[in-house]
Amino acid sequence: MLRAVISGTVAVLMTPSMAVGQQTVSEPPDPYIHAAANMAFPAAIDGFVRSRVIEYDDEGVDASVEYGLPALGSPIWMTVYIYPASYAPCEQDFADADAAISQNEGITGSRNIAPITPSAFAGVEQYSASYSIEPGALNANHPRMETRLWIACPSGSEMHIKIRATYEFGSAGQARPIPQRLLDTLDWSVFAIERPDP
Repeated sequence: MLRAVISGTVAVLMTPSMAVGQQTVSEPPDPYIHAAANMAFPAAIDGFVRSRVIEYDDEGVDASVEYGLPALGSPIWMTVYIYPASYAPCEQDFADADAAISQNEGITGSRNIAPITPSAFAGVEQYSASYSIEPGALNANHPRMETRLWIACPSGSEMHIKIRATYEFGSAGQARPIPQRLLDTLDWSVFAIERPDP
């Protein structure tokens, strides 16, 4: 039940441009390859399990991949987006996403709560924030939750990268490091970004 609530919450908090014309990819291959970035998203990697792939245009240039971490015990919903940099400059892109979340009643944000700073993206322009979602916000029956936003814009790339992660606030201590762990686990070499040595 909580998983469905989290999924619905994430959908409500997406920017309007991402909610128009989207289509879920039926039986995506393993790995799913992002059409423009050539980025691979395995069905399973280091305990993370891919749950859904969505394309927001006919070419699959604007797409997202959702992952969960069953071993965590408490639901966590993480979505990695790769989309054209032409939508907005990096800082404005983040400001637009931040505004789309913060404008909702019952949601407060902070850039000071365990910012997402994946090792693989050191030196890359990036922004992150965390948001508290009060019980009953967004007209949904749910406990207090936390959602996280991170956007990175690799130099010279025509793509921006974003991650959204949402989970029950009671599991925040365990869950806060998980989005960064997912980012450090995926292979970003197509963006000339290398994974750090374990």
